[in-house]
Amino acid sequence: MRFNALMASLCLIFFLLLSIKGGYGQTTLDSALQGSELVLEKNQYSLTELIGQIERQTFLRFVYNPGAIKGVPLDFPEKRYPIKVVLDEVQQKGIAFKRTKNTVYMRVKEQLSSTIDINGKVWDAEFDEPLAGATVRVTNSAIGVITDGDGEFHFPLPDSLIGQELNFSYVGYKEQTRKVVPNHVYEVYLEPKVEDLDEVVVVGYGSQVKSDLTGAVAKVDGELIRSNPQASPVQAIQGRVAGVDVVSQSFAAGQESTVRIRGERSILASNDPLIVLDGIPFEGTLNDINSNEVSSVEILKDASSTAIYGSRAANGVIIITTKRSNTSGLSIDLSTYYGVTSAANKVDMMNPEEFIQFRREAERTRFRLDELPSIEDSFAPFELERIEKGESTDWQDQVYGQGAIQNINVSVGGTIDDKKQYFFSAGYFKEDYPIENVDFTRYNVRFNFDSNPSEGLEFGTSTFISQSKGNSGGFGGTDGLDQVYRTDPLSLVRDENGDLLFQTSEDPLRFNPLFNTLKENSVDEDLRTRIFPTFYFQLELNDNLYYKANLGGDIRLRTQNEFRGQYATSQKGEVNYVEITKRESLGYTFENILQYDQTFNDHSLSSTMLFSLQEKQQIVSVMRANQLNQAPEVTFFGIGDAAQIPVVSNTKVASQLVSSMLRLNYKYKGKYLATLTGRADGSSVLADGNKWAFFPSMAVAWNVHSEPFFQSQRIVSDLKIRASYGITGNQAIDPYDSQAGLKGTDYYFGDEDGSGFESSSIANMDLDWERTKQFDIGVDVSFLNGRLRTTLDYYSAKTTDLLFERRIPLITGFESIVTNIGSTQNKGIEVTIGADLLDGQDFEWVMDLNFAKNTNRILDLFGDTSIDDIGNNLFIGSPVRVFYDNVFNGIWQLNEEELANEYGADPGDIKLVDLNNDGVINDNDRQVLGSQLPSWTGGLYSKWSFKGVDLSVSVSTRQGFLAKNEFKDRYNTLRSRDGNVAINYWTPENASNVAPRPNSDDQPDNLRVLSIEDGSFVRVRNITLGYTFPRRISRKLFLNHVRVYVMAQNPFLFTDFEGLDPEQPTFSGDTKFAQAANTKQFITGLSIKF
Repeated sequence: MRFNALMASLCLIFFLLLSIKGGYGQTTLDSALQGSELVLEKNQYSLTELIGQIERQTFLRFVYNPGAIKGVPLDFPEKRYPIKVVLDEVQQKGIAFKRTKNTVYMRVKEQLSSTIDINGKVWDAEFDEPLAGATVRVTNSAIGVITDGDGEFHFPLPDSLIGQELNFSYVGYKEQTRKVVPNHVYEVYLEPKVEDLDEVVVVGYGSQVKSDLTGAVAKVDGELIRSNPQASPVQAIQGRVAGVDVVSQSFAAGQESTVRIRGERSILASNDPLIVLDGIPFEGTLNDINSNEVSSVEILKDASSTAIYGSRAANGVIIITTKRSNTSGLSIDLSTYYGVTSAANKVDMMNPEEFIQFRREAERTRFRLDELPSIEDSFAPFELERIEKGESTDWQDQVYGQGAIQNINVSVGGTIDDKKQYFFSAGYFKEDYPIENVDFTRYNVRFNFDSNPSEGLEFGTSTFISQSKGNSGGFGGTDGLDQVYRTDPLSLVRDENGDLLFQTSEDPLRFNPLFNTLKENSVDEDLRTRIFPTFYFQLELNDNLYYKANLGGDIRLRTQNEFRGQYATSQKGEVNYVEITKRESLGYTFENILQYDQTFNDHSLSSTMLFSLQEKQQIVSVMRANQLNQAPEVTFFGIGDAAQIPVVSNTKVASQLVSSMLRLNYKYKGKYLATLTGRADGSSVLADGNKWAFFPSMAVAWNVHSEPFFQSQRIVSDLKIRASYGITGNQAIDPYDSQAGLKGTDYYFGDEDGSGFESSSIANMDLDWERTKQFDIGVDVSFLNGRLRTTLDYYSAKTTDLLFERRIPLITGFESIVTNIGSTQNKGIEVTIGADLLDGQDFEWVMDLNFAKNTNRILDLFGDTSIDDIGNNLFIGSPVRVFYDNVFNGIWQLNEEELANEYGADPGDIKLVDLNNDGVINDNDRQVLGSQLPSWTGGLYSKWSFKGVDLSVSVSTRQGFLAKNEFKDRYNTLRSRDGNVAINYWTPENASNVAPRPNSDDQPDNLRVLSIEDGSFVRVRNITLGYTFPRRISRKLFLNHVRVYVMAQNPFLFTDFEGLDPEQPTFSGDTKFAQAANTKQFITGLSIKF
């Protein structure tokens, strides 16, 4: 019986379907509009106006060609009419109808023709997934449909609309348009569009939308990080963020960068920012982190943002967040690139002709000759032979060749049963520097996992393992490149048999630097293994209260193997040398977090409470020995067989940090915002009575654009004014600096040998935290619907209780003690401008600009605001890093001989300024020449996109600072014994004011003053040209995304600096040796998504 009823129902449905008719005419509307009335306020309507009235008062939507029915008038003297009557009146004007669901298609009868089918699919371009609920409609019309759960759509259109535009849209995505084309299946990919104030920004222990931020926070998207071919992700933000200055410590493969946020404030303590990786503080090299795994980088700059990290936040905070799976299906990404590298710049050294003239001039000075001596009297026989044959050696070309850089990264992400998300990635990075035997290799694996097994419960992990090997060969130490620039161009590389000569000339101190490129002769390995597991557990206690526990571990194993064979230039042909340093660093962080959120009426309150415990220890073991008899076959594992007794030492240090924190965020009507933060830190590195410190901050903000009075104007889209004040700390000192130390010692007691202890350091129970008080006021404003965005910040920060190693009387038995001595100040402004200059369907142009000016000065030392510490290069009112010396005033000329003699000089000598006019040039004539820190920095990023082709350019600049050019000091001896930088030196016939007269007997006095130069520069850091294949092509290859690109890294540098590169670490005052040259890279890359 059930079967019969079912069959009867199916037959009835089939019969009804057969009875449904389609076609133009009134009959298809009658049943739907039976009894409906239309209220008309006018007596006469155009057909277009009448359609508008019907659409407003009913569920119907009309599709028609406005040009075909233009000018059709209709008269309706009454106020109310049944809709059927109205449509009959329209039909009498020669208009026919066809209804499909709620859509009515209208045509002039004599123009009737068939409809066309519109169908296709809308995709999420970022995750390559169907986009359900997207709107597809005829432009400037209400006609359209919503995509189904598979992102698909289908509806008919009259063929008169062929050539019109279809609009594809979805909330939070950029709209796209397509032409109406018959028999075309549309595949449309919508790109996400995050409004500036709706962007989610990661802050300490949580995240906020940008409109709710009260502090100074900058964000760099992961796409920009991943597109930069560098070992460290932080190198990718060079020139990208206002107030963040990134400088390479060295340009050799695998070297790190120095990062400064809003200048330098400390003298002895670290100026490095705190790094937080996936919520856990991260120490050590950033080269352990694979840039391809980074989702975003946030920089916290003001005290309101950083105070949540208390004692470690005075130098700012960089939060790195890695990728997690955000796709419902399986996603596989492959990215790879390969490129060639070469030295970006070489020093202009003397060529053979210049060196010959230079040697003769130096001999002329030495022997006080009126004329230049002959070549035969100036050179050794082997040099004369080289001159006669026209042979010479360019030592830079001998050492520098071509290097390579390559990267392969594979990641897999997905979701399991809608409750578990996983992300796995593996990476390989290798950089071969343009000098043989200098390279860096890294392997990475990462596993991120999130599980939500039940409502209110979530747990997961972010874990990565990294292993790297760096080798600087014989070029990592002070002597590595020294011989390259001190060996003259007439010296020999090889003997007559083609074998390398160790001594390149008759000079006993000139050795062949090519021996440093041989692995059997020079090894400088840096082997690192890093395991960084983090776990979290989150429980929703009720609708407003959440508990979260974070546990992070950190295991770092590092072995540095250094071997110098007999013929390494540092060993000078004598005995070999080996040193092994092993470091084992272990640490953990455990955090308990309570999050409470409550909204009542127009008020929103959010609170975060934290209790944290961090502990770490490091064990360092060192073994070194000379004269390994089995070397080079046995080196690092044969120290016990050394002819000279090996030296062994080991140390262990440990420290703990206990913290508690409370942060309150308050919001009223989304317009008025306030943040209060307080953190208490207790550190084991300080003495009793000073172990604990409290770091408070507060901030307020006003979303002016939410005010009613602001709504009447259309120029400014968003406007927020914010201000903050807070105190942060710095305790980055050695763990035992506050305590008295002991070390082992041997002694004789009569005729007996004894062993005991002696004091190694003096206690300072008053040693305290450095504290930085910072005020910040900022404005975030956007114009023209967010197409032009600007952020302005002014800040003033004062750091007190500066940590410093102060010299003390030797009668104490010690030379120095770490103490708190003074204060510094940093003031500055920051400007960031972002603009969507063009935002069309086919062509886009975006540009970002940033500018930052920082003024740094020392306020007082040892409690005094007027006394400088010249011995330590510290001066009241000046920056913490300065050059202090005599002032170069040119070269004494022949017509100044009498005055020169009064100062103990001769024509051709360096002329210095007599600042105190006492007739004597000495230390009292020195002054602060300038700062090593830039006066201002800036950057520009511009990207153009056109139909799959993209071109981007990144530029950065550092202006208004001085840099040390070692090639006008150590490599400009002007003695003719060494190779020499090509320089315009003085001779009686050449009245140069650039460099003094050469002298083969001794180098001229005061050469150091020539080496201080303006280091200002503008660098084009990156130019990238890419092409993304159309989806129809990539899908034919069974791929979701394919992009190829070519890139030039560091292609151009504009500067007046005459050294290798003005981008360099600050000069400490010791001898500056030649460093590795910067590189330029030309790279080809491929990105594929499956």
